[in-house]
Amino acid sequence: MTRAREQPGTSRDTFTRGRAVEHIAYRLLLSKGYHAVLCAGMTTPFDLVAWRCSGQHILVKAERSRRPIHNLAEVMAHYRGDIDALRAIALPPFAQRQLWVWHLYAGWRFFDVMAGGISEVADNV
Repeated sequence: MTRAREQPGTSRDTFTRGRAVEHIAYRLLLSKGYHAVLCAGMTTPFDLVAWRCSGQHILVKAERSRRPIHNLAEVMAHYRGDIDALRAIALPPFAQRQLWVWHLYAGWRFFDVMAGGISEVADNV
């Protein structure tokens, strides 16, 4: 039985592509030595929880972007709701909230989400 292709621009197509990005992020965390759990589909503002035995914890919101992101202002404008939802989570001092944005040609961009704003980090770990 062959599965029908999703039509571009449909909600099913968007869901499938977003879900793929979450799995790519999951595999990236595992390759960096983290233990990770996918939380996608649950009613949480993050898609992944990752931790190391050393005590480092990360809550990750993984997003797919159709266009490359050029600066922090674009990130703040486009992902305001996700950033605000991540900020609302109370964390212990050793934990981080991160927004990861993936673009097909530009790859990953990683952003720490802090109470006072966001900052881009060169690498997620």
